[in-house]
This record gives sequence, structure tokens and C-alpha cells, in this order.
Amino acid sequence: METAKQKSNSKVKALLVIIGTIAICIFICSIIFHLTPLGMISYVADFAEHHYFLIAFICIVVALSCVKIYITLEDKIDEKYTNKINKKNK
Repeated sequence: METAKQKSNSKVKALLVIIGTIAICIFICSIIFHLTPLGMISYVADFAEHHYFLIAFICIVVALSCVKIYITLEDKIDEKYTNKINKKNK
């Protein structure tokens, strides 16, 4: 039987996956549509003027944050489950 906390954690994890996936897609589109291999140096030099590059950077940070939170939630759920099983066995 699934508790309310488990349902809540599942919803949070699903939301994190969706946000992370969208951020990665925007990052990839920004790279594909805006940067060329030969022009990367000039684009990096003009960082403040190129909004695609800025958005790509923000999206990769958001995606990495989502991955970190997702992993943390997974560890906490596993830890709580292990503690619950250990209490039942005692």
C-alpha cells in the first residue's frame, strides 16, 4: 500500500524529470542552432550579448540541480525504507 509521502515523492520526482528533460532539450537546441564549431571562441568572448548561450548555461545548471535533487530523494526514500524494515525485524 502506497502512503501519501510516497505519492508525494513520486510526483516531485516526476516533476524533476520533466524539468530536467526540458532544460536539456533547450540546452541542446541552443547549442545546435546558435553555435558553430569555428565560431565558438567569438561567441564565448561576446557572452553577454548572446542570449542563447546564456539560456543554455542556465538550463544546464537547472538540469544538474534536478539530477542532484532526484538522487537525494532516492537516497532518502531508500534510507527510510531500510530503517522501517530494520524496526520491523527487531
